[in-house]
Amino acid sequence: MRRKITLIVILILFISAIVSGIIWSIAPQLFLQSTDESHDSMLPEVQRIKYHVLEGQIEHTYETDAQVISGMPEIYITEVRLDNISDSDFSLKKNKGDSIGPNEILYVYGNETHTVDFNGLITDIIYGGGENGKSVTIRLLNYDNLFISANIGMEKIDKITYDTPVKVIFNGSEAQAKIDTIGYEITDEKLPVNISLPMKLYPGTPVKLVFTLEIKEAGMYVPSEAVFSDGEEYYVYIETENEPEKTPVTVGQRFSSEEDGNSFEYIEILSGVSNKDVLIVEKVDYSGRQLKESLKNE
Repeated sequence: MRRKITLIVILILFISAIVSGIIWSIAPQLFLQSTDESHDSMLPEVQRIKYHVLEGQIEHTYETDAQVISGMPEIYITEVRLDNISDSDFSLKKNKGDSIGPNEILYVYGNETHTVDFNGLITDIIYGGGENGKSVTIRLLNYDNLFISANIGMEKIDKITYDTPVKVIFNGSEAQAKIDTIGYEITDEKLPVNISLPMKLYPGTPVKLVFTLEIKEAGMYVPSEAVFSDGEEYYVYIETENEPEKTPVTVGQRFSSEEDGNSFEYIEILSGVSNKDVLIVEKVDYSGRQLKESLKNE
């Protein structure tokens, strides 16, 4: 009985193989279709993105890290000392940690008010005693005496003057400042420059400086992703009637622009393209076809 069952199974498999062979010889695409569809769904799609060469105002800037001076309290710490005072003739109008500005009253002594002529912060109040009465020492951080110390690379020295606009950036806040002094001695191939402090910052605070070296009213620029590099050489792909043409270019300033809350990176093009050219960027999308198949099946 078992032998008969085995023979029947073998016979069924044999017949199935013959039928499959006949179908394969007549319509092999039936076997390949599912495999091809699976293979095609994994093939990446190449997207061609077009970028027009833009033209407009370009600011040539120079950025460098700097910091507010520190370690020199003789410059930015102001002390006010009063001797032989008593509670009846002296009254302090500010507390430790308070800010104070020009013409604000710091204390009253002998029925006379005393103010300061700078923007400051009261860092300490020290009382002392003596034979003839008490004494008080008030220490203030003088913001007006603080400045930013920076070092400018030699390649930019001849482009920075006392009239060069400079912007101070700290924690996302920006403020225009001015150059107070430009040094005259080179150290480690850099020149010291002091910048006025346009905001209230503590000594030693790190900041970023942005110098505007030049404003070009009609410069050409393109999105940074449209420019490729090979070592120190730069090139783009210009749209033609046939395939995009690889073209070497000379690049200049890199800059960003805020548009509708989004930041875009651009590169200035000094030569190699015209404002009528269209640049081509090919992007490989590995998920596009799978996404389309998924949407089609939903």
